Amino acid sequence: MASPQTTAAAEGLGNQALSAIPVVGPILSQLASSIENIFGSAHAAAVQNEAAELNTANPTFMTNVQAIVAALNADQLSPSDALTLLQQQETQWYSAVSSIEKGRWTYVGSQYPEPTYADSYANRSGPYGSSSANPDSHAPSTCNASCVLGHYFVERTIVGLTKVINAGGGSVTVETFPANGAIKGTPAFVLTYKAPSVLQKIEQTIFGVFAKL
Repeated sequence: MASPQTTAAAEGLGNQALSAIPVVGPILSQLASSIENIFGSAHAAAVQNEAAELNTANPTFMTNVQAIVAALNADQLSPSDALTLLQQQETQWYSAVSSIEKGRWTYVGSQYPEPTYADSYANRSGPYGSSSANPDSHAPSTCNASCVLGHYFVERTIVGLTKVINAGGGSVTVETFPANGAIKGTPAFVLTYKAPSVLQKIEQTIFGVFAKL
């Protein structure tokens, strides 16, 4: 479990990064407060229920990641700033569920976009199931719901977006995760990054110059 000092440090870093960005869209400006809500309510109240923590952390992560990609596409964030913020979303998600996490299953991504939850963890007999040598197909023996979601939902999403942003464009499909008892499921959605063309960059520079006159 993360210490109060570690949690506070992660929270502070996220807020500092957001405030350091000179131009931030309205939806991005809400990230800091939404993250604070996780730590302020779930952790300060010492919530022990697994479903309660995941049902708060999962949609917050999903909303924040979508907002970051939208800001990147709107040229409100540089690729490097977007990558920093995305990595912080992963860190903060793990901090939010630290009291219930059992095992950490790092998503290596050597065969990305495989394996997915559907074709490995949920389908143990498939090509990425039990017979696969890929470490992304084999969970630690202590792995619980937060461990599995951290692997396939959080880390796989960040790995995919990192590859797409570094490549200058592309799409990442975040698969759906079924409900598990009181733990709510998450919907499938696609995140697309399209880097501005050279012409668009020139136009943005010219408009920026005239806006300062």
